Amino acid sequence: MLYAFIAIGVVCAVGAGVAGLLGVRAARRKNAPLREAEARGGYVVRGLFFRNDFGHGVYIDRILLAQNGVWVISEEDCEGVLRGSAARREWTLTPRGGTSEAYPNPIAENETRAYHLARAIGAQDVCRDLVVFYDRADISRISSRKLCLRRDLNAILARDTGISLSEGELRAYRDALDGLKRRSKAEWRREKKAAAAAQRAVRRGICPQCGKRLVEKGGRYGRFYVCSRAPVCKFKLYPKQKARRKK
Repeated sequence: MLYAFIAIGVVCAVGAGVAGLLGVRAARRKNAPLREAEARGGYVVRGLFFRNDFGHGVYIDRILLAQNGVWVISEEDCEGVLRGSAARREWTLTPRGGTSEAYPNPIAENETRAYHLARAIGAQDVCRDLVVFYDRADISRISSRKLCLRRDLNAILARDTGISLSEGELRAYRDALDGLKRRSKAEWRREKKAAAAAQRAVRRGICPQCGKRLVEKGGRYGRFYVCSRAPVCKFKLYPKQKARRKK
């Protein structure tokens, strides 16, 4: 019996080690194109959050600062056939063996992110937006230069865009991005503290937006809580949701 337990432990340890090694290799393959861009002198920012001129939050998956422009990269993870166009508000996603469903147009969403980033760092003429799908997605039915698969990302990032940034411009944009990164970390901390404070206020039956009493009501989607000052105060909370402010 003892030998059996030892054998099971060895097998589990070996399996965990192999799984960890495969996970590391998968992560390296996933970031390989951007690593190659970094090797060519590019500067990569991963996961940037900032506030735009209207006070709304903007999150960008990847930013590549290279000599041929500032690339705003959105990553999409889906499996199936996509149909649509850059001009359409919604696309159609048909999973393999499944039924079609609506899929928001990621090109339009990423164009908005690129616009706000360009205003934030003063790069209105050199920003380029690109949506990258994992290789298991079929995007052959959508024609757009702002769309590609992950396996083609490296070639697209290296193409000639008609932009050639000088060393001084690259340094200025990098300093601006570093400033956004510092503010991003502080913003995340503030958001986390504000969310925790809102949850504590809701548990006490107090509106976290204005401090007045919460009132329970019923509607089409079940019971929910609103501020007693509604509609002046727009706070609304469903019991299974996190506290949020309705803008």
